[in-house]
Amino acid sequence: MEKQIIKLPVQFILKKDTFERVYQDDSFYIYKRNHFTIDYFEVFRRKTIKCIDFDTKKPTGEIKERYPRDEHFGKWAWCCRSFENAMRYVKHNGGDF
Repeated sequence: MEKQIIKLPVQFILKKDTFERVYQDDSFYIYKRNHFTIDYFEVFRRKTIKCIDFDTKKPTGEIKERYPRDEHFGKWAWCCRSFENAMRYVKHNGGDF
């Protein structure tokens, strides 16, 4: 039996910023992030992690997609000022330019 993957939400709010998924394929997501009325586009590879129970430190058996943290940007996630620039990362498989 294949495990169900918990997907990232299409829209969410974090630290007063709004996030909305504007693109997805089998390998990448692009989210539009509105930060104090300025739009940014965060493009990143789709990644999953195994969930751990924080109390017992044992795997729960669940798998979920993860949104990149600050330290992931520049490695498997990138921040762009336009959707077109974000799509360049997707089209070039996230390679460095």
